[in-house]
Amino acid sequence: VGCSGKPDWSRVDKCGVCGGHNECMGCDGSSDTSKKYDACGVCGGDNACVPKKPLSANLNSMYFVWGIDGIDRSRADINNPFDKYTGDAIFDDAFDFADPAAQTSIEASVNRLLNHSELIVRGHEQNFFPRLRAWLARTGAHFPIARRYNASVMLARFVLANRAFDSYIGFGVEPLRVQWVRTRMLSTLDDGMSSFKAVHVWDDFNDLLDEGDPPDTASQAAIAGDVWVRVFTEVVAVDGIVYGVTVSAIVALGCLAVFTGNVLVALLAVKSIAANIVTMLALYQLWGWSLGAIEAISISILVGLSVDYCFHIAEAYAISKKTTRAARVVDALTHMGVSVLSGAFTTAASAFFLLFCEIQIFHRFGVILVVNTFFSLLYSLVYFPALLALKGPTGTTGDIAFWCAKAKRFVGIRVEDDPDAIVLHLEEDNSVFQGGTGDKGKNNVTVDEDGIPCVIVDM
Repeated sequence: VGCSGKPDWSRVDKCGVCGGHNECMGCDGSSDTSKKYDACGVCGGDNACVPKKPLSANLNSMYFVWGIDGIDRSRADINNPFDKYTGDAIFDDAFDFADPAAQTSIEASVNRLLNHSELIVRGHEQNFFPRLRAWLARTGAHFPIARRYNASVMLARFVLANRAFDSYIGFGVEPLRVQWVRTRMLSTLDDGMSSFKAVHVWDDFNDLLDEGDPPDTASQAAIAGDVWVRVFTEVVAVDGIVYGVTVSAIVALGCLAVFTGNVLVALLAVKSIAANIVTMLALYQLWGWSLGAIEAISISILVGLSVDYCFHIAEAYAISKKTTRAARVVDALTHMGVSVLSGAFTTAASAFFLLFCEIQIFHRFGVILVVNTFFSLLYSLVYFPALLALKGPTGTTGDIAFWCAKAKRFVGIRVEDDPDAIVLHLEEDNSVFQGGTGDKGKNNVTVDEDGIPCVIVDM
């Protein structure tokens, strides 16, 4: 019970005021009330640690939290973007700020972060440890708070006297206990930094937090910041490029093989599509684009955007009645060239208006669509026909229907392992075996012991 008669741990300050903050005295204990703590935690200081030059508004704040393992979002509505519920904190049961080793370890971690100017901009942090040290000194205690004192009660009194830090120390009730602490710092991580570079910054933060062999009572430190959602979303999207392109290419190959009826034509079409994708990747590099979410998603769908033009030429080549490669290419371009050109024009025209958007994601996607349409058309009407003229199949080469019909003749044939002869069992409908006799033996049509017609080839 405090001096107010309530369980608020209030007490009479040095000015004789119950629950007061020694407002009749300066921060050094003198009667000079003009002396206050500056932003650097220095009594009567001049904010010397605050940079004088203006900072970029794109720099991101980082929160370093101890005592929270994660967020339980099992009850959040993932289909409602306007849902205000973001989840419940999962507290670390091992966290114990009452342990002097935990207090020292956390303060040491904070100081290590602040001492790395390539990661943190000094002078903009919300670090309660300097103020806590000064407050403890005025109360006759010292840091770290020993076990014989109730550290939770001490921190509750500290927060009452320093309201600026009430959102940086979290308490649980029944019993009163410090459940988590955090500090905020301004990082050098700019919004324009690529996600893969930002991941290295994330690793640097974690390396610094893991230094010094922290005790179990303060071993779980978490990093929080708005920028990390964008960073890890882009990293996952980019890492999935190879998988996405591979699956798309396999599906495209299967569809081309089925609808053109020729495996070799499908393979040459996929080769043309692959060349188009490589060209787009080279252009990304030439334009100075990093592989972000937009680029990653676009690469995954480039196969689908490119296959349409190749498909028409491939299908026209496969069904052509001409006998030579060159004649079949001319026939395909004559019948399908105009249709492919018209389709490319309508696609590019519909995407053309995106080029004037001021929103970056729409503008960049418009550029990708228009440029990809141009190169898809170029590869479909120039490179792919050249491949067909040089390596395209003729006759029954690569023809799926032909090979299926040929394989069907052997359905139901069984070969017996006989050192003296090979017995080929015909189908039960007594159809004639068309395989020929070869020049090593003579065929004899007979029946086996089960009465099944067969051909015995003497070796």
